[in-house]
Amino acid sequence: MQKFTFENINSVLQNIPIDIKQKKVSILLPYYNEASIIVQNTHIIISQLVAWEWDFEVIVSDDGSHDNGYELLNQEFAQNPKVQIIRSPRNYGKGRALCTAFEKSIGEYVLFIDSDLELSIDHLPYFMDKMIQSNSDVVIGSKEDPRSDLNYPLIRKIFSRGYALINKILFNLSVKDTQTGIKLFKREALESTLPYLLVKRFAFDIELLALCQHRGYTIESHPIILHYTRGTELGRMNLDAILSMFKDTLAVFWRLKSKFWENIELGKKNLNYAILSFDEKDKDKKDNFYIATIEEVPALLPTLKAYDIIIFKELGDEIPIFSQDILDRIFIDPTIKGILPLLYPLTKDISEELYYSIIGNMFFPKGYYPRYRPVKQDFIKDIKEDSDLFSTTMFVYRRELLEEIITQNDNKFPIKIKNVRDMVHTPFYFIHKKFPDNKKEFQEFIKNQSNDIIGIKKTIKNIYMFLIVLFIVAIVSREYLFILPLLLVEMGMCFWYIYSLGIRKGVRYIILFNIVRMTRVWNIANSLIKNKK
Repeated sequence: MQKFTFENINSVLQNIPIDIKQKKVSILLPYYNEASIIVQNTHIIISQLVAWEWDFEVIVSDDGSHDNGYELLNQEFAQNPKVQIIRSPRNYGKGRALCTAFEKSIGEYVLFIDSDLELSIDHLPYFMDKMIQSNSDVVIGSKEDPRSDLNYPLIRKIFSRGYALINKILFNLSVKDTQTGIKLFKREALESTLPYLLVKRFAFDIELLALCQHRGYTIESHPIILHYTRGTELGRMNLDAILSMFKDTLAVFWRLKSKFWENIELGKKNLNYAILSFDEKDKDKKDNFYIATIEEVPALLPTLKAYDIIIFKELGDEIPIFSQDILDRIFIDPTIKGILPLLYPLTKDISEELYYSIIGNMFFPKGYYPRYRPVKQDFIKDIKEDSDLFSTTMFVYRRELLEEIITQNDNKFPIKIKNVRDMVHTPFYFIHKKFPDNKKEFQEFIKNQSNDIIGIKKTIKNIYMFLIVLFIVAIVSREYLFILPLLLVEMGMCFWYIYSLGIRKGVRYIILFNIVRMTRVWNIANSLIKNKK
C-alpha cells in the first residue's frame, strides 16, 4: 500500500472552499521546557499559514516550564497580533495547557499540535479536507492507519498498539489511535467537552475522544507522517507515566459507565470576579482588594456590588490563570452559591516537597490532592447535610450569598456557616497553597491556623509516642509481635508516598526520609552520650 505524502498538498489546498479558509483556525501549541525549538517552530507554523492565506491565530501555552522559552517567545512575538503567549505557574500536564489555550481562542476550527513538530503543520489541509468530505466534527492523526509513514522506535510502536487495543475494548471508539499529537476539531465539539474533563495529563486524549463520541460527535482518522526526534526511545514516557496512564484510563472508563458526565450542565456565563486577598502584595492589582483581617469585609460590601463572584485568597494561595474560565462554567448552574476548592502544594525543592508532603498531610485541614482520582457522580451537588462549620475564607462565593451570611451573623467574626447545602466541593476548580519556604514562615503559618491543627498535631504525637513505647516493650520483652503496629505505619507511609508521588519519586522520598530520620536519631544519641560524660 502506498504511503501517505505531502506531494499533492497544493491540489488539496485548492479543493478547500474559500469560505472555509476565511474562517479562523486556532492553532493550540502546548509546550514544556522546549526553549531550544519553540520560537523556531512557532515561526514555521506562522509562515505556512500565511503562505496558504488562511485566517488563523497561534496560541502558545507554556505548561510551567523551567527554562526561558516564555521569555524568548515574548521577545519574538509580543507585537504579533496573530500570536498569544500564555503561561501556567507550574506543570499541570499537556491537557491542562490545551484547555487553557482553548479558553483564550476564538477560532471556528481548533488544531492541537505538539510543539516538537514531529507531526508537521502540513497535515492541516488534509485534515480539513477530510473533515469537509466526511462531514465529521473531529479528525485525528492515526499511527494505526496502514498508509501512515512512521519513523519511531519499536518499543513505542508496541506500547501504542497495546494501548490502542485496551481502548478498543473499553471504549469501542470509531478510531483506532487516540494518542497521536495532532487533532482537528470543530469548535462546538470542544465547547461541550473540553472544559469538563478531569484528566489533564496522561489519559487526556482518550477522555476527550470518549466524551466527544458519547455526546454524538463524529470522529474520523487520517494517515500521518511521523518523524521521531526525541533523544530516547520512550521520550518523556517512563514507568510512572505508563502506570498513571492506565490508572487514568480506568477512571475515564468508570466515569463513562457511571454516567458521570450527564450531570454536568453545559454552557458558560461571563461573570465579574473580585479577589479579597490577605496578601498585601495584591493590593494594587486589578479587581484585588487587600484586607488585613476578615473583619474588614462588611465595609467593602458597597464596593463589591459591581462583582458577581467573590474569591477569598489567603496568604500563600495562588490562583491559576484558568480559574475564572472554570468558575464561569460551574456558576452557570444557578443553584450553586459557592465553591470549596481543592488545594495543591506548590514547592520546587525536593527536601521541601518531602517535608511538606509529610507535614501537609498531618496538619493542613484543607487537604492535599496530589493526583486525579475518580470522583463521585454527584460531585456538583450539595455538601452533605449537617456538615461541619466552614469559615468564610474557605469558599468562593456568589456576592449575594456573602452579603446574606454577613447580615445573618450581625457582622460578628469569625463568621461560621452551618448546614450550607448550596456549596459544592468540585474537582474542576482548585487553587495552590504555596507552603512556607523556611522555618520562620512555617511557624507563622501554623500560628495563624485554626485550633484544629493543634488537635491533629497532638493526636499524631500521641500515636507516635504509643508506637515508640510498643517498640521498646517489644525489644525488652522480646515479644516482637508488638512491633507489628509500627511496621504497619511504616508500610502505610511507604504506600502513601508511592501512590501520591509515583514510583520513582516515591521511593526516592522514602529513602531520603529515612536518611533524615536516622541522622536525627544519631544526633540525639550523640548528644545524650556527651551529656552523660
